[in-house]
Amino acid sequence: MPLFRLFGVLLVLLGAPTVVSAQTAATPLLGPAASVVFAPRVSGPLHTSLSLVSPDSVRTIGPTYWKEGALIGAVAGGVGFAALMAAVCGMSESPNYDCTGNTILGVMIGAALVAIPGAFIGGMFPKGPRNVEQEGAE
Repeated sequence: MPLFRLFGVLLVLLGAPTVVSAQTAATPLLGPAASVVFAPRVSGPLHTSLSLVSPDSVRTIGPTYWKEGALIGAVAGGVGFAALMAAVCGMSESPNYDCTGNTILGVMIGAALVAIPGAFIGGMFPKGPRNVEQEGAE
């Protein structure tokens, strides 16, 4: 029994500081910490901050021919794959087999596959005149 009393006394003595500190003035709560995602990055020798660059020197990408390139690629790919599917289907052993579905599938697959590289190629060509100043002209 004396062991339980000793344990009780130790528990009261160890718990007393927490009770006293609970009655003192609370420390001000701080808001949430800033996210690491939105924190400013540490600049290194190869890093240039965009805030140091004036807005007129930032490169803007003008309109390009990416839509036209995608359209040309889709038409070329659709015609090419339709011809390929019709030729492959024409080699069928059954003479009454209808190849319309295969040809339409070839148009769709060819247009989807070749339109993407066509858009990338068309995106390399800017629309309108280039605003490049010549070094010798004043």
